[in-house]
Amino acid sequence: MRRLMALCVLITIFSLVSCGKDDVNATEPVIDATHRLAIVIGSQTITATLYDNPTSRDFISRLPLTVDLNDYGGMEKVFTPSPELTTYNSPAGMNPQAGDIALFAPWGNIAIYYRNGTSSGSLIPIGRIENGINALNVSGTIQNVRFELTSIEP
Repeated sequence: MRRLMALCVLITIFSLVSCGKDDVNATEPVIDATHRLAIVIGSQTITATLYDNPTSRDFISRLPLTVDLNDYGGMEKVFTPSPELTTYNSPAGMNPQAGDIALFAPWGNIAIYYRNGTSSGSLIPIGRIENGINALNVSGTIQNVRFELTSIEP
């Protein structure tokens, strides 16, 4: 009986320890404090912090990246990476605010909100714009937008 009890305690302890390893905190930066995401539009640069989740890490693995950003609904600029970003084990669901960067999982597109959006359980948070958001608040498509990691001065 004691062995069975000890085995149950060990299983419980190992279960609790392993649960902590898989927890995803979408608001923790993926990269250290000396790096940020730079979104370069012509001579303007938007900076953002990326979150620590599998979708964000997959996005980072594809940088640098140059795309066209299409306007969607007068509140966000979107593009669709190919192949699609992973959504496995990433947190889903958010009420996007101006400055949020998210993946809309059903369509596989990345949305960068320059105005508040509509809440959706299908949005996976990727990051948050720190400054320069006004560069996105223009009508139509923005061509040749470059996404890259950049160093910042301490």
